[in-house]
Amino acid sequence: MRRLMLVALVSLACAGPKGQVIYEVADGDVLTAGLSRDLAHWYAVVKTADGKIVVVTDGNPGKTYDGISEPVFSPDSKHLACRVKTGLRINERWAASLDGKVGPWYDAAWGPCFTPDGKVGYIGRKGKKLYLVAESVS
Repeated sequence: MRRLMLVALVSLACAGPKGQVIYEVADGDVLTAGLSRDLAHWYAVVKTADGKIVVVTDGNPGKTYDGISEPVFSPDSKHLACRVKTGLRINERWAASLDGKVGPWYDAAWGPCFTPDGKVGYIGRKGKKLYLVAESVS
Protein backbone atom coordinates (compact mmCIF):
# COMPACT_ATOMS: atom_id res chain seq x y z
CA MET A 1 0.00 0.00 0.00
CA ARG A 2 2.76 2.44 0.93
CA ARG A 3 4.56 1.79 -2.37
CA LEU A 4 1.35 2.40 -4.36
CA MET A 5 0.86 5.67 -2.52
CA LEU A 6 4.42 6.76 -3.27
CA VAL A 7 4.02 5.90 -6.97
CA ALA A 8 0.81 7.95 -7.10
CA LEU A 9 2.56 10.94 -5.51
CA VAL A 10 5.51 10.65 -7.89
CA SER A 11 3.13 10.44 -10.87
CA LEU A 12 1.24 13.51 -9.66
CA ALA A 13 4.45 15.45 -9.13
CA CYS A 14 5.66 14.59 -12.63
CA ALA A 15 2.37 15.60 -14.30
CA GLY A 16 3.07 19.34 -14.14
CA PRO A 17 6.11 21.57 -14.34
CA LYS A 18 8.71 20.50 -11.80
CA GLY A 19 9.49 23.04 -9.11
CA GLN A 20 6.80 25.54 -10.13
CA VAL A 21 6.26 28.09 -7.35
CA ILE A 22 2.54 28.70 -6.80
CA TYR A 23 2.74 30.78 -3.61
CA GLU A 24 5.31 32.13 -1.19
CA VAL A 25 4.51 32.71 2.48
CA ALA A 26 6.12 35.99 3.51
CA ASP A 27 5.60 35.71 7.29
CA GLY A 28 4.25 32.52 8.83
CA ASP A 29 4.11 28.77 8.25
CA VAL A 30 2.13 26.47 5.99
CA LEU A 31 0.18 24.02 8.19
CA THR A 32 -1.32 21.93 5.37
CA ALA A 33 -2.10 22.18 1.66
CA GLY A 34 -4.16 20.32 -0.89
CA LEU A 35 -5.42 20.09 -4.47
CA SER A 36 -8.79 19.80 -6.14
CA ARG A 37 -9.53 16.52 -7.92
CA ASP A 38 -8.98 18.04 -11.35
CA LEU A 39 -5.71 19.69 -10.17
CA ALA A 40 -7.03 23.08 -11.32
CA HIS A 41 -7.23 24.58 -7.79
CA TRP A 42 -5.18 24.45 -4.60
CA TYR A 43 -5.37 25.64 -1.01
CA ALA A 44 -2.88 26.19 1.78
CA VAL A 45 -3.73 26.67 5.45
CA VAL A 46 -1.24 29.22 6.76
CA LYS A 47 -0.43 30.32 10.30
CA THR A 48 0.43 34.01 10.13
CA ALA A 49 3.17 35.73 12.12
CA ASP A 50 0.56 36.98 14.62
CA GLY A 51 -0.73 33.43 15.24
CA LYS A 52 -3.96 33.69 13.22
CA ILE A 53 -4.89 31.08 10.62
CA VAL A 54 -5.92 31.79 7.02
CA VAL A 55 -6.87 29.67 4.01
CA VAL A 56 -5.14 30.77 0.83
CA THR A 57 -7.05 29.52 -2.24
CA ASP A 58 -5.36 29.78 -5.64
CA GLY A 59 -3.13 32.52 -4.21
CA ASN A 60 -5.96 34.53 -2.62
CA PRO A 61 -5.89 34.79 1.21
CA GLY A 62 -9.25 34.64 2.98
CA LYS A 63 -10.34 35.94 6.37
CA THR A 64 -8.19 35.06 9.39
CA TYR A 65 -9.47 32.90 12.26
CA ASP A 66 -8.16 31.33 15.44
CA GLY A 67 -8.38 27.93 13.78
CA ILE A 68 -9.16 26.30 10.42
CA SER A 69 -9.47 22.58 9.80
CA GLU A 70 -10.73 19.93 7.39
CA PRO A 71 -10.57 21.86 4.09
CA VAL A 72 -12.16 19.90 1.26
CA PHE A 73 -12.95 20.67 -2.38
CA SER A 74 -16.32 19.76 -3.86
CA PRO A 75 -16.36 16.85 -6.35
CA ASP A 76 -16.63 19.33 -9.26
CA SER A 77 -13.67 21.32 -7.82
CA LYS A 78 -15.66 24.57 -7.85
CA HIS A 79 -16.09 25.02 -4.08
CA LEU A 80 -13.91 24.81 -0.98
CA ALA A 81 -15.40 24.13 2.45
CA CYS A 82 -13.70 23.95 5.85
CA ARG A 83 -14.32 24.40 9.58
CA VAL A 84 -13.37 27.72 11.16
CA LYS A 85 -12.93 28.64 14.82
CA THR A 86 -12.99 31.88 16.80
CA GLY A 87 -11.97 32.15 20.40
CA LEU A 88 -9.78 29.91 22.50
CA ARG A 89 -10.64 26.98 24.74
CA ILE A 90 -13.75 27.74 26.79
CA ASN A 91 -14.85 30.64 24.54
CA GLU A 92 -14.33 28.94 21.17
CA ARG A 93 -17.09 28.84 18.54
CA TRP A 94 -17.05 26.75 15.36
CA ALA A 95 -18.74 27.13 11.97
CA ALA A 96 -18.48 25.77 8.46
CA SER A 97 -17.17 28.04 5.73
CA LEU A 98 -18.07 27.61 2.06
CA ASP A 99 -16.05 29.66 -0.41
CA GLY A 100 -15.24 32.09 2.41
CA LYS A 101 -18.86 32.54 3.54
CA VAL A 102 -19.38 31.42 7.14
CA GLY A 103 -22.53 29.66 8.35
CA PRO A 104 -24.06 29.72 11.84
CA TRP A 105 -21.74 29.47 14.84
CA TYR A 106 -21.85 26.41 17.14
CA ASP A 107 -20.10 25.21 20.28
CA ALA A 108 -18.49 22.58 18.04
CA ALA A 109 -18.74 21.53 14.40
CA TRP A 110 -17.64 18.48 12.39
CA GLY A 111 -17.35 17.88 8.68
CA PRO A 112 -17.87 19.37 6.18
CA CYS A 113 -18.52 17.01 3.31
CA PHE A 114 -20.02 17.29 -0.16
CA THR A 115 -22.74 15.11 -1.67
CA PRO A 116 -22.74 14.02 -5.31
CA ASP A 117 -25.94 16.03 -5.94
CA GLY A 118 -24.37 19.39 -5.02
CA LYS A 119 -24.92 19.87 -1.30
CA VAL A 120 -22.51 20.56 1.51
CA GLY A 121 -23.23 19.19 4.96
CA TYR A 122 -21.79 19.30 8.43
CA ILE A 123 -22.77 18.64 12.04
CA GLY A 124 -22.96 21.43 14.61
CA ARG A 125 -23.40 21.15 18.38
CA LYS A 126 -25.08 23.70 20.65
CA GLY A 127 -25.08 22.55 24.24
CA LYS A 128 -26.16 18.91 24.18
CA LYS A 129 -28.01 19.10 20.83
CA LEU A 130 -26.52 18.04 17.51
CA TYR A 131 -27.69 19.69 14.29
CA LEU A 132 -27.33 18.29 10.78
CA VAL A 133 -26.88 21.21 8.41
CA ALA A 134 -27.15 20.61 4.65
CA GLU A 135 -27.21 23.36 2.04
CA SER A 136 -27.14 23.50 -1.74
CA VAL A 137 -23.95 24.96 -3.17
CA SER A 138 -25.46 25.97 -6.52
